[in-house]
Amino acid sequence: MHCLGLKIGVETDIYVVTSLLTMYLNCGYCVSATRLFEFVENKNVVCYNAFISGLLQNGAEEVVLDVFKQMLLDEEPNEVTIISVLSGIANLKNVKFGRQVHGFIVKIELQCHTMVGTALVDMYSKCGFWLCAYGVFKELGGNRNLITWNSMISGMMLNEQTEKAVELFAGLDSEGLKPDSATWNSMIIGFSQLQKEAEAFTFFRKMLSAGVVPASEHFSNAKMAEEMTEKLSELEPQNPVPFVILYNLYARQGRWDDAERIRETIDERGLEKLPGYSTVGLALIFDSDHCPNIPCVRKSKIDVKDVGGSKMKQGMRSLSSSAQLTSLTSPPVTDPVN
Repeated sequence: MHCLGLKIGVETDIYVVTSLLTMYLNCGYCVSATRLFEFVENKNVVCYNAFISGLLQNGAEEVVLDVFKQMLLDEEPNEVTIISVLSGIANLKNVKFGRQVHGFIVKIELQCHTMVGTALVDMYSKCGFWLCAYGVFKELGGNRNLITWNSMISGMMLNEQTEKAVELFAGLDSEGLKPDSATWNSMIIGFSQLQKEAEAFTFFRKMLSAGVVPASEHFSNAKMAEEMTEKLSELEPQNPVPFVILYNLYARQGRWDDAERIRETIDERGLEKLPGYSTVGLALIFDSDHCPNIPCVRKSKIDVKDVGGSKMKQGMRSLSSSAQLTSLTSPPVTDPVN
């Protein structure tokens, strides 16, 4: 598509460039995206936002800060830019730069913007400055929503301020808000990580009483998942599935350093998630006796029969191991699957 754009002479069109940037970054081609970005002369805020968002998606937070500095010379960032940059700062725990961005936010009068304020709360919390986060939270006043409250509660638990977190949780009623699964998760996982199992179980029971159905994050067994990931990686070094499951588990628990470590391991080993195939699934869902005129059903049954015995057993062992690991991060199934 890029070559076609060059051929028909639209390579300098800002909308085409922005689409190409998004395409390259979604595919993980950061170098190609950077070269294209540097080539563009008439960059606008949408182009900058697409580039910054894509870089964050690829874990290039340091580059994001440099691009943001360059943007300040060319274009005035909007709330989308600010939120993305604050996310990168939070991952880097670069509170010094975060304070500078906070000052810029006040200068352009975005400090009362709900999502910008929430991003500030998240940034300060992840950098360990919970008092600053709480100050921003208070200043937002009536502009706070449930996401803002969840971010502040999660930040308090992250910084071991459990009493403050409980106070905030109780204060949701004063704003006419009800805790959602993310709110309950912050409290339960937070207490669990601080070895306060009694408090965690108390909130778990409260969650059940409130009619919230437990999700996979409430059943996560990180220690066992780590052990199984290690064993599975020895059996199948090129299989990314165990690492992806463990990464998601860490992310749900707010263990961002551990999640980042797993992501680095995936990158270092060059693991790629293989595309799935629905041939076997289709054969299980349909039966050629009931659908004799559907060629793909007949073919799927033949494909299954043609699979070698040893290969079939090996594949089933792999599937079984991954399923066991997934079950560690999922609630028990009590209802029949329809």
